[in-house]
Amino acid sequence: MDSFIKERLQQWNLCDLIETFQEEGVDEESFMLLDEVSIAALIPRIGLRVKFSKFHSELLGSLDHRPVNNQSFRNQSPIRNDPPTPTQTAVESCQARTTNNSNFDIREILIKSGGLALTTSLDGDGHLSLKERRKMVRLLVSHLMERFGENPSAEIKKEMALALTAQFPCLKNNEGHGYESWYTPGRYRHPATGYLEERLRNVRKRLRAPHSQRRHSHPQPSHNFSSRPSFQLPESELSLTEIHTMIDWLKNNRTPHSQVEEFMRRTAPHRAAWIRSSGTKTVEEINREYPRLHNFPGMISQDFGVLFPDNAERLYEFWAPVFTDRILLFARKEPKASDVLLESLETLTNDIRGEIAFKTLPAVLPSSPYRTNGKMVRPTYTEMKRSFIDVQPVGTNMVQYLHNETSQDPHVLVLGDKGNSSQVFIIFNGEAVEKETLLQAVDVCFKMFYIYDINYPKPSAPIWEFLQHAVYNIPGGVPSTHCRLLKNFVFNVTDHQ
Repeated sequence: MDSFIKERLQQWNLCDLIETFQEEGVDEESFMLLDEVSIAALIPRIGLRVKFSKFHSELLGSLDHRPVNNQSFRNQSPIRNDPPTPTQTAVESCQARTTNNSNFDIREILIKSGGLALTTSLDGDGHLSLKERRKMVRLLVSHLMERFGENPSAEIKKEMALALTAQFPCLKNNEGHGYESWYTPGRYRHPATGYLEERLRNVRKRLRAPHSQRRHSHPQPSHNFSSRPSFQLPESELSLTEIHTMIDWLKNNRTPHSQVEEFMRRTAPHRAAWIRSSGTKTVEEINREYPRLHNFPGMISQDFGVLFPDNAERLYEFWAPVFTDRILLFARKEPKASDVLLESLETLTNDIRGEIAFKTLPAVLPSSPYRTNGKMVRPTYTEMKRSFIDVQPVGTNMVQYLHNETSQDPHVLVLGDKGNSSQVFIIFNGEAVEKETLLQAVDVCFKMFYIYDINYPKPSAPIWEFLQHAVYNIPGGVPSTHCRLLKNFVFNVTDHQ
């Protein structure tokens, strides 16, 4: 990398971009020729892109230099004055580009192999359905194997992923270099991943397996679901004597409420450490030691706020303004989502649209197979829905429902239909706790996994992982490719991180 570029990025306090510019081979000449399209492809994160565009335009102005498209950055702000509609932005962000130095013209490959409808969908809608994405991966991997054999090099696979995200920017990730959902090179003991790599691996496996084995082989999981991730616990400021005094008081008192809340808040760090000591405690053990966690309203959310003070309110802050309409737009392409989508979504209130967006998540975040009792199983769509939000008709006998419920994992129960939630409950450990809204129920349900140190249930794990990484912004574990793809689609419009 030219020292000129490195010095500029350091001067602008954008050192995080140095490695990206170096890997993309940006020298001083190409640095001065960067236009809006190039900058958007180079810097997918909106926050960094806006800062860079400002400094870059000021530099061009001081040198009386213009980018190659003759559009001055001084006269065109990188931020819209009027907020775009989700459809407008999705289409604009996926107008196909061409790269002269790539071995792959993705549009041409798709069109020649029967994928014209895929390019039309990308140009028109700005995203693909799950079925369309799988077809595109099949076509691209078939092209790879025809040209480079069963084992194309890592550089070739990376080049195709780069070409795909450069020519269709709406397919980029908002993290890393932008192509990781499609191909991530292996490092150390971690194998390569991504849609292209996983398809190549599965094709090779079928080609090399004897014919008799192919008919009876079970699908392999694309990854093991990350259990509920570990994290660094805050340290308690109390002595052990003070902590045990408060714990004993809490076991014997439920009033005054302000004192209960204060003692629960101050003992939260110790409680989190105790739950995780000597192996995970059972729910019954936790509730015996801390009964107010179980029977005093608001304590789950309060404990979570102590553990994650910067993340606790993110679902309330961002679900309606950032996620709802983008997820509904994404879900329109999924046939399975038709059982929860209504025709006139635009006429509904924000709250109702937000509830419907939650209910579409099982359709847009498909389940992955996992091993249980020596067998590979893949949760059905119905099992995934029941593990996340189980919708039952109004008038359901709650005593009978709880009696028949076999799962002890936290999940949400809605009494109503796809357009109306009459009552909402959290079902956990054989009990039902009513909540005012579906948003509140999902929020508390998510937080229970952390407070009780419970792994995400396998059928709904992709949904909880999406909420963890995309909404609550809590690190830990490796988000699935489907999670990264949906997160990328949401943040093509807005970046609130």
